[in-house]
Amino acid sequence: MKNSVPKVSLSEVLLPKAVADYIAATNAHDTKAIVAAFAETGAVHDEGKLHRGRDAIASWADHTVANYRMTMTPLAATEADGQTVVKARVSGTFPGSPLDLTFNFIFGADGIRELKVGA
Repeated sequence: MKNSVPKVSLSEVLLPKAVADYIAATNAHDTKAIVAAFAETGAVHDEGKLHRGRDAIASWADHTVANYRMTMTPLAATEADGQTVVKARVSGTFPGSPLDLTFNFIFGADGIRELKVGA
C-alpha cells in the first residue's frame, strides 16, 4: 500500500509536507517554525551532537540560524522504511559553503520525530 502522506513540490523535488515545511522554515530563518515542525519529543543529530525535545531543538535552531544563516535547496529525495532522505545543497556563512548534505527524516502525525544531518 502506498504511503498517503501529503506531498509538496519544492524545487521540483516532491517532499512530504512536514519536510517541505521544515525546509521553508529553515530558508526563512524562522526558528519558531523550525521547532514547530518537530514532535514534542523529536530529536536532531547534527555535528556529532544530539538535541532531544523542543527546548533543545530550539537552542540548536537558534545557534544554527545565528551562526550559519543557512538555506537549503533540495536536490533529490527518497522514501523507504518510514524514512525520507533528502539530499540538499546547503549555503550559508560557514567554511566550504555551499555543501551537499543529507537530511534523514523520520516523522509521524505529530511532526518530525528524528532528523539526522550528515555529509
